[in-house]
Amino acid sequence: LCHWDGAAWTLQALPPFDVESHGLFKLFGLATDDLWAVGDAGLLLHRDAAGWSQVAIDTDADLISLWGTGADTLLAVGGRAAGVLARYDGSAWTVADVATPGLNGSWMAADGVAHLVGPQGGIAWVEPGSTVATLEDAPTFLTLHAVWGPGDGSLIAVGGSIDLPPPFVGIILERAP
Repeated sequence: LCHWDGAAWTLQALPPFDVESHGLFKLFGLATDDLWAVGDAGLLLHRDAAGWSQVAIDTDADLISLWGTGADTLLAVGGRAAGVLARYDGSAWTVADVATPGLNGSWMAADGVAHLVGPQGGIAWVEPGSTVATLEDAPTFLTLHAVWGPGDGSLIAVGGSIDLPPPFVGIILERAP
């Protein structure tokens, strides 16, 4: 991990990991002293005023993305052959399997509803406080990598065929409010 201080990038000291992880995938922050990062082999890191520390979580699945609306409302997703989601309630992480071939992206609306995307056009949503993903029909079989909502009820998801041989194809999906 690197930190930008307004003038230069500097490497951040990380704790020793108790899992053999080879990379971090996504970072989400609530404040400069409340950052979360996820990586392969179930790696979950948290940065507070004291620095970075590894957080125990009951999965060895790759964690690919995370999002939240507050210190007690976070959702991490991942998995490769099977989807996994983990919800943080401010004190503990609860992990659940999802009937998808993995999850790559997550975004949570202000009301706590989380939207998830993944391989083979995987699209799902999760109610506030829940670890149950409701799958939706998707208009594509391409892998979706990220999802975001501008706050008006609409959603935008992006992805493509980078996990397949060329020619590569990109896709943008937009759902109106």
